[in-house]
Formats: sequence, structure tokens, C-alpha cells
Amino acid sequence: MGHRAYNSHREGDEVWLLAGADTPIVLKRQGEAGIFRIVAPAFISDAMGGELWPDGEKKLEHITLV
Repeated sequence: MGHRAYNSHREGDEVWLLAGADTPIVLKRQGEAGIFRIVAPAFISDAMGGELWPDGEKKLEHITLV
């Protein structure tokens, strides 16, 4: 699987699929559970067309972006 992200991402950052976003997004946890900061968009060849989006809402998680 090919992938790329901006130079601003660091080890420990996480790639998330966000509802309404056209591409996966690199997020950094901000200490508290469910609080994240947006780092940069990411390119993951097998995730650009929604292929990795979960079926059903049971696997979805609500988070806060700051």
C-alpha cells in the first residue's frame, strides 16, 4: 500500500478517516481521551475512495478536533 504525508507528521501520530473529508487525515492526540489536533492530510492509495470506511456505525468514534 502506498502512502505519503506532509513532513509535519511525527512518530506516534495517527491516521484517521473523518466523515466529510476527501482524504485520510493525520491527527495528534492531545492528552485527553478523544481530543486531537489536525496535523496534515495523508495519501494512502487503498483508502482514497472510502475503501477502508467501516460498515455500520458501531465502529465509528466521536472525537474532538482542536
